[in-house]
Amino acid sequence: SAAAKFDYLARRGEYSRQPDKIAHLISGNMPDWAASKARLYWESADLYERANGRLFKQLEGALPLELNHEQRVALAEKFARQVADVPGGSLPFTLALHVGKSKKEDSPGNPHFHLEISERINDGHLRNSESWRRVGHRRPTR
Repeated sequence: SAAAKFDYLARRGEYSRQPDKIAHLISGNMPDWAASKARLYWESADLYERANGRLFKQLEGALPLELNHEQRVALAEKFARQVADVPGGSLPFTLALHVGKSKKEDSPGNPHFHLEISERINDGHLRNSESWRRVGHRRPTR
């Protein structure tokens, strides 16, 4: 489910004991009704998306060890915003940076990001959580 994926990215609930800790979490381009509650957006995908509809897409990527934390955050956020910028508006997303497990005790971890991204364009029109998922709502044409 989309909400379960969000919980995994945010290390919430059953995923809070993952050895791979969260370093940064941000959601962007959410509709007004989910602007401060990103999980609510992903819950609505589970509830209202068509039976044959895609709940989200996910991208993952490694982040360079040579960068410090702030540089990794800036790089991942820039990437997420570029991916989410589509003709007609922006796609809602949640981005999580994880520290990553290291293979050896004294070596750095494996910093990486996860991007959960919706295919529903936030075009600025006010809709509630149910109407957000209606078939007529436009999707990107990439």
